[in-house]
Amino acid sequence: KQQLAWDALSFENTDVKYLGFGGGAGGGKSWLGCEWLLTCAYMLPRSRWFIARVSLKDLKGTTFVTFGKVCRHHGIQDSDWHFDGQNSIIKFKNGSTIDLLDVAYAPSDPDYTRFGSREYTGGFAEEAGEWHFDAFDVLKSRVGRHNHFNIADNVMCERPLKPDPNVIEIPPKFLLTFNP
Repeated sequence: KQQLAWDALSFENTDVKYLGFGGGAGGGKSWLGCEWLLTCAYMLPRSRWFIARVSLKDLKGTTFVTFGKVCRHHGIQDSDWHFDGQNSIIKFKNGSTIDLLDVAYAPSDPDYTRFGSREYTGGFAEEAGEWHFDAFDVLKSRVGRHNHFNIADNVMCERPLKPDPNVIEIPPKFLLTFNP
């Protein structure tokens, strides 16, 4: 099932924008999400991603731990990325980032305006079944806002003002994991 999900998350697969992946504890959902984002962050310099969960504390205590395991599994040195704990951002040497987001419902921000101006290449919703629907609804509108890649310079870039054969648009992708 992980291979089917991986194939659906491929940028060559333009039919899938949102992918729900469910299963029991230990089924590889977090590993898949972390490995996918890690691969994308390396493949697309200056790209912007997120991992979100209802509780940032739970996210740091579970998925971020898995992220470290995935890095070690692939022999990625700690010096190739660092975690900005104050802002909850994983920063890579190539300019790519992965924001860790808390999507808990807050009465002071019922419309999730705190995500309104963010631009992401793609994202990973951990335990999406626990989310308030509006969190998903706002974040899905933020995916695909940072998706132009300059193949000549090998970096993410702004949308060109006029057609440029060196700039391609990466299809937006949003992985959502669920427990059964």
